[in-house]
Amino acid sequence: MDEEIQRRDGRVQVTTKGTIRLLEEWLAMRIRFAVDGAPATIVAPLKTIRRLRQPRAHSILKDDYSSEYQRKTAALISEVYTAISNIRALFQAHPRAKKYEFPEHLDPKNVLVY
Repeated sequence: MDEEIQRRDGRVQVTTKGTIRLLEEWLAMRIRFAVDGAPATIVAPLKTIRRLRQPRAHSILKDDYSSEYQRKTAALISEVYTAISNIRALFQAHPRAKKYEFPEHLDPKNVLVY
């Protein structure tokens, strides 16, 4: 849960790992992937959202409008949905989840981004 980082001055700094990092490490330890770097690829959209949201969550910004925001938002939602679907598929592949039926309304072809 914690990570020790050695600073330039030789002292050790202990920091708590975040939830996305813990998920990535868990995926890398517990699931065998055919492609190297798959856990990092799966969680990359989640990290992007965290990075984009962090400064805005703690400050007041001017309210701007641009159609470019809508395009970027739709692309990001699609990437995040794919990441979460991949995580869901990994859990669904577990032997104890063989009987689970994925709800049809959550199929990517049925999801619309407004």
